[in-house]
Amino acid sequence: MPQNIINALADHTVGNLHLITSNAGSNNYGIYPLIKANKVAKITTSSIDECDILQEQLKAGKIDVEFVPLGILSEKIRSGGFGIPAFYSTTGYGTEFQKGKETKTINGKSYVLEHTILADIAIVKAWKADTKGNSIFRKCSINYNPDAGMGGRFCIVEAEEIVEVGALNGDDIHLSGVFVHRVVKSTNSSCPNLTPKNLDNIIGEGEMKTKRETIIKRAAQEIKDGMYVHLGRGLPKLARKYLHPKINADFFTENGIIGATDKGEDILDEENIMGSIQKGGVAMKASDAYALLRSGKLDLIISEGLQVSANGDLSNVKNGSMHSMYDLCASNTPIVVIMEQLNAEGMPNLVKSCTMPLNGVGVVSKLITEMGVFKFLNGKPMLVELAKGVDVATVKKSCGCEISVCKCLPQ
Repeated sequence: MPQNIINALADHTVGNLHLITSNAGSNNYGIYPLIKANKVAKITTSSIDECDILQEQLKAGKIDVEFVPLGILSEKIRSGGFGIPAFYSTTGYGTEFQKGKETKTINGKSYVLEHTILADIAIVKAWKADTKGNSIFRKCSINYNPDAGMGGRFCIVEAEEIVEVGALNGDDIHLSGVFVHRVVKSTNSSCPNLTPKNLDNIIGEGEMKTKRETIIKRAAQEIKDGMYVHLGRGLPKLARKYLHPKINADFFTENGIIGATDKGEDILDEENIMGSIQKGGVAMKASDAYALLRSGKLDLIISEGLQVSANGDLSNVKNGSMHSMYDLCASNTPIVVIMEQLNAEGMPNLVKSCTMPLNGVGVVSKLITEMGVFKFLNGKPMLVELAKGVDVATVKKSCGCEISVCKCLPQ
């Protein structure tokens, strides 16, 4: 994060800004100083979950927030920098995100038209840059930076280290100096509020812990040797803890790491979970990471859900924030959803039709709850496994839709 430039802008007379950022950061870090100083009129982002002051200003009508899925946002920025005015994507088709947008069917598949973004000014943070502006980004910090640098009419690079021209190997450059207009030295690279997250806390205690451990242990069995796997935010991340020791899989993170581990202290993933990149792992920029998702090259996605419909529709929209759920649902990769059978009010989470905003239509291939496992065939969920101590009658009572039962189970 180019925190020094952001802090300087907060002290400047400039105002009425429209910020474009992957997320709103957190309290006291990221774009927080600009929000606090009332410098911002609008933000285009995927998430404001961890910035309390922004949530308060949004509720008070003091600021406008446009939510965009992470993959679409990265492509809007990349395409804008490449001189492409618009593009078609499957992301969000059939959901609220499609509303009011042009759609088109190409080769029998439905797409949504997205217009690109070209900012007046791009501000990026580099690990190293030379005096010509050629820049290198280290590990997962590559994320949006190269595309953002190209996606502005005027680009400023804040670099931890500035070297003379020729000191950097041309093959290592991520952002060419041709896109850069100014380079400034970063005087403070600390991230005061990026406290590593401990996912063990979300497992809960007592009955909740028992339910969630049952779910995640079963979900871990879906991961096979040699797979490329994305574990969604929250509970799915714990699947690595329950992997069979002989299973070797490559885990993909939303911030562009293939081969991410939860061991070590070298990187933070999209949820601020500390880890490292395993041997043979790769760090890629955001637009490449989401292109990988859309291509269907991953073998498996495990995601949380708030609701799943009989048709396999998925709802996992929280607080308006979009993160990458819409992108994941457009991936053509098998999606295994994990969730508790009933919500906090005791109502079914597997329902005839979702009452919450959708992330994707007919995208769920398998659902795992503490009661069993469901597959989705021809618009109807089929119970194919029962958890220990659970019978079919109990499962049927806990569903908000009609289900079929595999003949392999006791009726």
